[in-house]
Amino acid sequence: MNGSYPNAFYRASVKAFVYDADGKVLAVKENGDKWSLPGGGVDHGETPLEALKRELAEELGMTDAFTAEFVGVDTYFYEPKDAWLMWIMYELKFQKPYAYGVTDEIGDAQFIEPSYFEEKQLPYQKVINKWIKKKSPR
Repeated sequence: MNGSYPNAFYRASVKAFVYDADGKVLAVKENGDKWSLPGGGVDHGETPLEALKRELAEELGMTDAFTAEFVGVDTYFYEPKDAWLMWIMYELKFQKPYAYGVTDEIGDAQFIEPSYFEEKQLPYQKVINKWIKKKSPR
């Protein structure tokens, strides 16, 4: 491939890095899939941060106020969807202790060791590992 996209249509998604005091990252499983970051697609008319707030509420029931530090943007080809995907990523800091749960949108959520993503082969897991290594939670 010459570095250009085979098609120009892809949906932008926002993803959140949320770390606990031990440096573990909050991860979610959707539809029995592998661990990934919480977040999802940006709807028409939304800013990335508006989308992130909505997605955290939908997936985890999280409605607590947070500050978001931009981490980066990455794209990758995801064969199951036959599409290029773009992630806009933020590291979140909550202003008070926060609560999260599992909603109908996801199957599971928990804090996991960031090293989980080191040897994974799925494109999105490689993206997560790349940005964990670039941005330390401390």
